[in-house]
Amino acid sequence: MRRRLQRSILDGAGSGRWGLVPEGDKAIATATFDDLVGDVLEDVVGWRRHLHHNPEVSCHEEETSRFVYETLESFGDLELSRPTKTSVMARLVGESPGRTLAIRADMDALPIK
Repeated sequence: MRRRLQRSILDGAGSGRWGLVPEGDKAIATATFDDLVGDVLEDVVGWRRHLHHNPEVSCHEEETSRFVYETLESFGDLELSRPTKTSVMARLVGESPGRTLAIRADMDALPIK
C-alpha cells in the first residue's frame, strides 16, 4: 500500500486534488505533491523564520538544537537522541528492512559584523 501511495503522489494522481486509488476491495487516499507541500508550507515557513530570528554560532546552537528536537518530537514515530548538547539525531524505522538514507544538516549561523 505504501509504494502505491507514493507512486500515486509522484505521478500526479488526482490532478491537484485529493482522490482515491482502488486497492483490492478498499480505496486509499492519494494526493499530489502540491497538496502535500501546501499542507505543511505555513509550518515550514514559520520554522525558518524562527531559526533566522534566533541565530546561534557554531558550537553554541543549544536553543536551536532544542527547537529542532522539540519540532521533530511533535511528529511522532521518530527515535530521537541528543548525542551532544548542540546536536539532534532522528531515526525513522520502517516496517521492512532495506537501504538507509542519512541526511546531515548544519544549523549554525555565521557571525555578521
